[in-house]
Amino acid sequence: MIGITSFGAYLPKLRLNRMSIVEQVGWFAPAIMMVAQGEPSFCNWDEDSLTMAVAAARDCLAGRDKSLVDALYLCATTLPFQDRFNAGVVKTALNLDDNAEA
Repeated sequence: MIGITSFGAYLPKLRLNRMSIVEQVGWFAPAIMMVAQGEPSFCNWDEDSLTMAVAAARDCLAGRDKSLVDALYLCATTLPFQDRFNAGVVKTALNLDDNAEA
């Protein structure tokens, strides 16, 4: 089958309460109080785009036959390696077939 047949997602578990930010820098920009709602997620010290890509791909492949995967596409603005094939690292971590394109 051609096309996207499954997708996965990963969000880091760490959260930062925006009100904590206002408490620290509110003196500098009091207007920031209006946007101090919610809590964004952020990466831990050992999480990078490859780690999150592997976690999202595992979510994508849960309950599916890995041998049917034809290709793996990886796109990010901040990949950790410039001299290595990052998609190949994810492919190896997922234990995909050697014939699958990356």
